[in-house]
Amino acid sequence: MSKMQKATARHFYYHGKEGYEAERNNCHWCQIRSLPTHSTLPVTVINEQDSEVLPDDFRFIKNVVLGEGVERAGDSFRSGCSCAHDDECQFTSCHCLADLDDEDSSDEDDDPFGDRINEMNIDKPRKKTYAYHAHGAKAGLLRSRFHTSKMPIYECHQSCSCSINCPNRVVERGRTIPLEIFRTEDRGWGVRSPVPIKKGQFVDRYLGEIITSTEADRRRSESAISQRKDVYLFALDKFTDPDSLDTRLKGPSLEVDGEFMSGPTRFVNHSCEPNMRIFARVGDHADKHIHDLALFAIKEIPRGEELTFDYVDGVSSTSDHSESSLLSSDRSDAVSSSGTAASSNGHSLDTGHYDQKNKKDIKKNAYRYTASTSIYEDGFTPQSYRTLRRSRLTRRAAIHRQIFQGRANPAKVWCNDKDCEEELRVFSNPYLYLVDNEESSKGLPAAVYFQDFADATVDKLFDIQDVAARKHKSRGLLSFVDSPPVRAAVWKFMGNYESREYGLSDKDFEKALVKARPVFLNLMFGVKTPESVRLVHTYISPDEEIHETWDLQQFILRFLVCCEVWRQQKTPRSESWKIGSREGVGQFMTAMLFNYKLMWDQKCFDYDMLHTTHVWDRVWEMWLRKYPLESPDEVVDDEVFQMRDHLDKTEQEVFDEVGYLGGIGQNDETYNPVQWYLGNGERLVMSTL
Repeated sequence: MSKMQKATARHFYYHGKEGYEAERNNCHWCQIRSLPTHSTLPVTVINEQDSEVLPDDFRFIKNVVLGEGVERAGDSFRSGCSCAHDDECQFTSCHCLADLDDEDSSDEDDDPFGDRINEMNIDKPRKKTYAYHAHGAKAGLLRSRFHTSKMPIYECHQSCSCSINCPNRVVERGRTIPLEIFRTEDRGWGVRSPVPIKKGQFVDRYLGEIITSTEADRRRSESAISQRKDVYLFALDKFTDPDSLDTRLKGPSLEVDGEFMSGPTRFVNHSCEPNMRIFARVGDHADKHIHDLALFAIKEIPRGEELTFDYVDGVSSTSDHSESSLLSSDRSDAVSSSGTAASSNGHSLDTGHYDQKNKKDIKKNAYRYTASTSIYEDGFTPQSYRTLRRSRLTRRAAIHRQIFQGRANPAKVWCNDKDCEEELRVFSNPYLYLVDNEESSKGLPAAVYFQDFADATVDKLFDIQDVAARKHKSRGLLSFVDSPPVRAAVWKFMGNYESREYGLSDKDFEKALVKARPVFLNLMFGVKTPESVRLVHTYISPDEEIHETWDLQQFILRFLVCCEVWRQQKTPRSESWKIGSREGVGQFMTAMLFNYKLMWDQKCFDYDMLHTTHVWDRVWEMWLRKYPLESPDEVVDDEVFQMRDHLDKTEQEVFDEVGYLGGIGQNDETYNPVQWYLGNGERLVMSTL
């Protein structure tokens, strides 16, 4: 009985019985049966040439295994696209495509940064082609322009909002064809498929143990035949760049060792005229250092034809140096999985008599090249541009999502002037922000004061008998009272109140509020004239000289105007914030300020510094989570909100302020690209955009 027959007999007769667990764990057929695609897309092993079996020390795995010293990025650094529909993942608004170079775009554009956030149009984002056909007979196939390029493939992934059926998740969904590991006549083991494979079709990933370069060198030195070891080691150096801002991409690249653990592609042989190519595939951008190696057909492959790829990937000294090779120079020692070395003309050579001349011929034409470090005229590297662009797109997507949940939309202005910049001050980073103390001087948490005020307001202004309806209205008003723009307005008011040392009693302060109320109502609910609009803008954003002449009435009016501009915004929460009459609005707004002053006097608050716009974004996020939308009715006409073009500084301004461009993304606490983005400085910034 042959080795193959003995192995299969042990599998079929014993590996379902007690006492054979260890043997079953080491059985190749049991490992193959555990693959998730086994029932529909099986991997089979056939030997019609001799009695050899697969190496005893090899095992099949479903995914890459991280070796010692190799880690994925933490959850706080992960991010995915926020595309609501799968077909949106082909546009520039999709975060996953942020690193595509401009020449990869489907549209012409002279902008060296790709889609700039300050020129975006969310309704009509510029189309940017991802790697795959999305429709028709070619759906899911790699586009022809990729077949001969060394461009990486950027895909959506598990952290994205799109579904698993997104057209840009081809590699993530896994292998779609059955594979057969077979014994060749002269090159050991090989791989073929019992079904035809289309040009551009994804075949499978190259799996293995991901190890450090130090460990890879150690394994080479300990290997009996170092050239044979090299054929299983693939360097993940696609994005290696000594100038990278990501420390994981600056140093020596990680390597994938597939000799002792891998998938069926471990047995694919080399050919100088291959029918497949290997591509770097990126899912989460935070894990670029451990990107996938994905094999795609670059020809129509008839069923039964052996699958091959070029271990050196056709690299020569005259190759285009704009992209790095997927394989390091070590990979030029192309040794097949059968233990035979493939020469440059495709013939098999026994490893015991390895042709050193052939090795040199291949190796002299191979090179190891890191990512481009060329610099644009303004001093930024392409890597810096891509990093900053990804950060912009990540923030834009987050803000877009927040606006749909109720964050202030800077494009919606009270004065109806689309070019108005004055009202942005109501919603911009306030620099100093009101935060709650654990308890007041009376021993009560701030939440008690807020809830009592909201309940009292509902009782005073609304005739609601139903308990559930009263609770709903109270919660809606509470979400406004506790919102970021209101807290920012309170901090500005109390700062001026304290610095001017007004020190009014509660009774005198109430009189001041009553006195300001009719002026406020006239401004916000009277006939909207150019003069009234100018006056409202003056209260929102006063010149320094005018601000110095203000008395308490002006500071009260500033608070009331800023809060009412926010309340009148058309957001998913507008219905909950309706008061019913202008007089009711006046009573509500002045009572809200009175309640805040009471809480201030009773030490309910402290302050926090918001150094960056990213921290301000997180303040909004915490508010949205604290007061989630309660029902699908809280929407606004299914309208797509238009973003303002003043949400980020220019690249040069960022670089001038902090001296570098971006880290991994907005979750990196050391990445503060926009410091002191507040107050009067914000207006100056916006005038430059």
